[in-house]
Amino acid sequence: MKITHKLLFSSCLLLGVTVAPSQVLAGPFVPQGPFVKPGGPIPPFPYQVTGKEYTDDPDKNGYLDDNNPLNHTPNPGQVIAWDGTGYGLDGTLWGGEFLKITDSGFTRVAHLRQFSILGGDKAAKEPRRVALGILWKIFGDRLWDLEVYPLQSFTNFELNIYKTLLAKQGNLIQTSSMGRLFDAVAALLGICQVASFEGQAAIAIEQISDATTNDFYGMDVKNDGEIDWTNLIQSILEDIQNQTAITIIAAKFHNSLVAVMVAIARQFGIKQIVLTGGCFQNRYLTERAIERLTQAGFQVYCHQNIPPNDGGIAAGQIMAALREISD
Repeated sequence: MKITHKLLFSSCLLLGVTVAPSQVLAGPFVPQGPFVKPGGPIPPFPYQVTGKEYTDDPDKNGYLDDNNPLNHTPNPGQVIAWDGTGYGLDGTLWGGEFLKITDSGFTRVAHLRQFSILGGDKAAKEPRRVALGILWKIFGDRLWDLEVYPLQSFTNFELNIYKTLLAKQGNLIQTSSMGRLFDAVAALLGICQVASFEGQAAIAIEQISDATTNDFYGMDVKNDGEIDWTNLIQSILEDIQNQTAITIIAAKFHNSLVAVMVAIARQFGIKQIVLTGGCFQNRYLTERAIERLTQAGFQVYCHQNIPPNDGGIAAGQIMAALREISD
């Protein structure tokens, strides 16, 4: 786990101007999720801005303002920042955030529902651990009766340890990480239980996705901007039980995330959107997000010369320092 929060250091620092995907995914967008009527507009969700603005610490948020000179992105703007794990301002691990930025700072306006991760950093190497944390949030003790790939990959000794940890919850880290959600889905699909390199689970989901489907799973967004993945996970489990091809499930998962992007973006009333964080190394996710957001009338910005993942952290720190000096 990094001491400084990656989303607040440079992942948003882009060099370049508005871009279009090099190869957009063809076909009309026909929503099929239960929270969105097929063929109709995505309805607004009950919405309240509950995030606290942090503008007094340049080391934490200076990059948000300096994002704009580099990208020629006018303020105000909105940022979709999806990554693995970074230390959040509330003491939890962030990684699935929607941020509204202005000249004076930023507000966290929406984020993934948090879940427990078993083993801290080790969970990033074992997607099956992440899956347990998410399944526990949904099913509680009923989790242990499920017939799912992650459970089958552990020994009985390991499962007894995790039962105790999840029941107590006291020392478990909470996260809103989109990267970890990718890990959990990969484990549920049975394509990656233990990763041998960083990002393996997410890469596996991207590679098997069938781009010919526009279907997606519904996700609920609460009054406080919390994106609840409960229906997403339950629907995936149902599709697995019904022997739906994992290529279709993987695509529906990606499409669900894009549908949420569009739905939440419409609540800001701001046309400029920045896509940043390691999750946007995923070509399927990035290209479809650009396509759908552009269709919805937004101006989308993404990385060109500075990478969206950890490779952009140093650049963000430099820009934060320059901003402080110039002020």
